[in-house]
Amino acid sequence: YEGWAYASRTPDKNIFLVYFEKGCPRSLVRGARVESLYRARWFDPRSGTWSDVPDGTVRANNIGEMQLPDFPSEMDWGLSLVHQDA
Repeated sequence: YEGWAYASRTPDKNIFLVYFEKGCPRSLVRGARVESLYRARWFDPRSGTWSDVPDGTVRANNIGEMQLPDFPSEMDWGLSLVHQDA
């Protein structure tokens, strides 16, 4: 398959794990804590390495949606989002 995304999160909305297959369009995540900051890290399944997104964080808006950054490349990627305490 190509172009699919899969996501899960903890019930307390502290941790999200997302997987984007090759060909998936730029995405957003819903169900986050409202107006909260999350540490965002890409996972490269080809090398098994983690790297921060360009600014290192993603912020949820007033309805708990997070617009995600562009993928590092056209391949498949994992994404970890961890809530940052204020």
